[in-house]
Amino acid sequence: MNTSIKPTQLSSKFKRRHLLLAAAITQVLSAPAFAQTAADTEITEVVTIGSPIRDSQKAAIDAKRNADNYLDIVSADTIGRFPDQNLADSLGRMPGLAIERDQGQARYINFRGAPFRYTALAIDGLSIPGAENGRVPRFDAFPAVITRRIEANKAITPGMPGEAVSGYINIESFNPFDAEGLSVASDFGLGQQDLGNGDVERYSFRTSWSNENFGVSVFASHNSREQVTDNREYDMELNSATNQVQLNTIDFRSYNVKREDNAWGARFEYRPSDSMSRYFFSSLYSEFIDDEERNQYVIEFQSGANALRQPQVQGTDGYQSLVLARRLLQDGEYNNSALTNTLGADLTVSDWFMEARFNRTTTENNLFLPIPLSAGGQAAASFDISDLNNPIVNIFSPFTRTPMDIANIRYAANLAIIVDSGLDIDANKFKLDAERNIQLLGRNSVMRLGAEHDIREGKGVGTAVSQAGFPASVNIAAYDSRQPWQTDFTNSIGGTIYDNKALRAAWSNAAGGLSVTAPQDQLISIDETITAAYGMTTTDFDWGNMVLGARVERTDYESKGPTANYSDTINHVLPSAHINVDLRENVKLRVAATTAISRPTYNEWRASASPTMSGGHPPQSIRLTRRSPVAIPA
Repeated sequence: MNTSIKPTQLSSKFKRRHLLLAAAITQVLSAPAFAQTAADTEITEVVTIGSPIRDSQKAAIDAKRNADNYLDIVSADTIGRFPDQNLADSLGRMPGLAIERDQGQARYINFRGAPFRYTALAIDGLSIPGAENGRVPRFDAFPAVITRRIEANKAITPGMPGEAVSGYINIESFNPFDAEGLSVASDFGLGQQDLGNGDVERYSFRTSWSNENFGVSVFASHNSREQVTDNREYDMELNSATNQVQLNTIDFRSYNVKREDNAWGARFEYRPSDSMSRYFFSSLYSEFIDDEERNQYVIEFQSGANALRQPQVQGTDGYQSLVLARRLLQDGEYNNSALTNTLGADLTVSDWFMEARFNRTTTENNLFLPIPLSAGGQAAASFDISDLNNPIVNIFSPFTRTPMDIANIRYAANLAIIVDSGLDIDANKFKLDAERNIQLLGRNSVMRLGAEHDIREGKGVGTAVSQAGFPASVNIAAYDSRQPWQTDFTNSIGGTIYDNKALRAAWSNAAGGLSVTAPQDQLISIDETITAAYGMTTTDFDWGNMVLGARVERTDYESKGPTANYSDTINHVLPSAHINVDLRENVKLRVAATTAISRPTYNEWRASASPTMSGGHPPQSIRLTRRSPVAIPA
């Protein structure tokens, strides 16, 4: 929902100006009487105290109470009092919403436990393509400084995108007319992580200025944190024959991570005098950068038992004379960014209030992971997983109880693995919404109509992986710093930190650069056009109101593959109904039935080719892999 001035509303400045004028006239007219009775009249001093935070929270509560659908709202003042790094953390405080985290940092939002890909994200009412795979929105790159309020819609109306299966989150950006005259807001923070003593920095700044007709705001934000993340991952099962736990694999990982998100942008707005119209241009850029070093050991009990053709050890503790080990060392990068520019106009045409928007958004998402993998190492090991929060594994020389330094494990092969992935999306959108008051069956009603045309082009690589022998001229062991992992677990395996950056540089020099050629069936080239129209009415009754409407979406797409292209047109009709019953003044019952669609991600939708093999003969046919949008009742 866009922040807008309705025809029936008067701006606060308009009200304030007339109140001041009325007060001045009253004072002039009453001056003679006041002069005559000044000696006999007691003068009372009245002090007015403003409570902007309380007023902001009250406005959010009122908006939630009066909404046509089930939603939660967090105001900017409330967000500012949270000790949160990004908007995902703030949203996680709402009832019914859950956070999916990556190494402790909030990244995705789930509504009522549904997959995060079923959540749609919009800024000022305009949905934007997800940086990851074209559909999945990330929330960890949006700073609080840009925000006026956040709406988390848990029941979908026809004016919202069809992809909002489980929920629709709209971030309303700060408007310069929200604060009269010159306004400045900023925050500054420094800290240090408990584990690893990594630096934490947070800066944000926003300034705005407005008069009766013009408003401008500028903002910038920077947030970075250095951290050590350690974790233990298990592959285990309950053996049905013995009814005991069977540990197949245990994974020891230590990460040295530096994460950074930056954002900046501006908004320019013009409001003509004696008019309810406004015209504006807004721009927002946000980016997320993750530099990640990984030190990892995988201890495989099941593979060791299979190699010996012996039964696997059962229970929460035990000893095995042979286990296989893998070592992975990584210095990789993850980064994504979004640039969204919007040109908008709100105006009144006859009895209609109309909102027109043109938006251009570009997103980029890239991943590059060079991994030296040492495989086929042999050792003996004991384990104790009675406390899953602190598993104990001790390493011994193969077939003995002689303790062995994990750095002395000899591996059968050292492999050079490179994983590369990326997707760039260019999207242009035109959106028009209109509403007016009508009489429907003798009842006061509001009719809303709208149309949207969204053109997207996605190009990139699904996942490209190369595997070769690691350069023999580079001695991996020489990059072992012999410094123990910084961990809150017991470092029973004796893991040490490698200088992965120096190792990667040596590998790059020896190989003449690190790169991977993407297979043809991993290339993404998709042209997608989504055209939508909707209509809905909100009708008032003595007991509350009823919202009825439907949205129609047409999806035209072409996916270009290595051997063939695939194109299709898909139409969906998405009806919805909402009933809001005022049980008491402060108690409301809401019932809703909605429908939505789930489109494949761009990686899933690419026209990839795979041969169908039969009986050792050459390929007899080519199968085009594709998926189509599926309508989902919510």
